[in-house]
Amino acid sequence: VINTRDTVDCYDVFDKIDPSPACWIYPDGHGWQNMQNAITNSCNTYFYEVGYRLGGLEGGFSNDTGIEHLTKYASMYGLDRKSGVEIEEADPSVATKDVVRAAIGQSNNGYTTAALARYVSAVASQGDVYDLTLLDHSEDKDGNVLEEYSSKPLDSIEIDDSYWQIRFLFPRPRLGRRIQRAYRSSGKDRNRAAGIQHTKPRAVSRLCTF
Repeated sequence: VINTRDTVDCYDVFDKIDPSPACWIYPDGHGWQNMQNAITNSCNTYFYEVGYRLGGLEGGFSNDTGIEHLTKYASMYGLDRKSGVEIEEADPSVATKDVVRAAIGQSNNGYTTAALARYVSAVASQGDVYDLTLLDHSEDKDGNVLEEYSSKPLDSIEIDDSYWQIRFLFPRPRLGRRIQRAYRSSGKDRNRAAGIQHTKPRAVSRLCTF
């Protein structure tokens, strides 16, 4: 539905649906955004357009069609199942309505941070989806290793290699210089909307993988 070179103009409300959503920067706008700009600026309008196009893949806009395609891609990245960590984890919820807003993570999407970390790791690793673990090993009271743990391969996303160039479009997370020199990183470390003055505190997200 879109590639890294396509641009979307963020200048007003997204009036292709009613009620019309707006970008977080509204009444200002980001202007013309390609994929890298949109990720860096957290441009809602760009991803509203992606959601809208998902709903038009079979001719004419349909929320049901869009949700069907969104669910397919969410499943590819493991977002429709738990992450595998050894603590209680809420069941994930892939959106079932309003594909335009669902495309920016709104609607009735519901994911744990572990599930989102697995998704970002899949992008960074060019399609390797893992069940995660929080443990390295377990020992008895005498220090003898009883069991060792590691992440388990769950699936591999088979798509054209050119699509994985998206991992280079993520803004570089703000990490210590020593870490930046030692590792290549992928992720997104902040919510652009948090820079606006709000009457209530807003959470700022940081999600990074190596």
